[in-house]
Amino acid sequence: MSIESKKLIFSFDIESDGLYGEGFAVGAVIIDVETGRIINEFSGCVESYKVTDKFTKENIVKYLKEMPRYGSVQALREAFWQFYMKYRTGEERQNREIVFLADNCAPVEARFLRDCVLDDHRNRKFQAPFPLIDLATVLFMKGYENHLNRRAFSNCPGRKHHPLDDAAASGLTFWKLVYAANA
Repeated sequence: MSIESKKLIFSFDIESDGLYGEGFAVGAVIIDVETGRIINEFSGCVESYKVTDKFTKENIVKYLKEMPRYGSVQALREAFWQFYMKYRTGEERQNREIVFLADNCAPVEARFLRDCVLDDHRNRKFQAPFPLIDLATVLFMKGYENHLNRRAFSNCPGRKHHPLDDAAASGLTFWKLVYAANA
């Protein structure tokens, strides 16, 4: 099974209360590998989340005002998990048709996934994305700087520090790097 045989890209992004804080906003997109088009999306933010990290307060929160709201971090994680499970499919530990992608997976996205699993560890312990592809590593392996402007590279406009737009830019950057030549 090769990466070229995959049919969908599941790209997601989390906004958290600092690099090691709890995830309180999420965006995810599903990209059709054949066309490079976004075919589904999910986003949400915790209503009235008390952000304590100064950078997050000053640079991220203001971009999240129009997102769907959830009453708690657990409710947000559960909604994300249900969206994710629509694409996870099957009992296999590795999905044969989907690339699961995050940009700079650790520590933010990795912690969010860990928290999702721990919300129902007994039933979810083998359901987290595997493998979870790290876009920053792919860029490095292809000879690009990690700080490459994903929006410009992928021609994906969007709001700065908005998890849905960041997930789209990351997913489309990965698509361009791996699949665009075959599309």
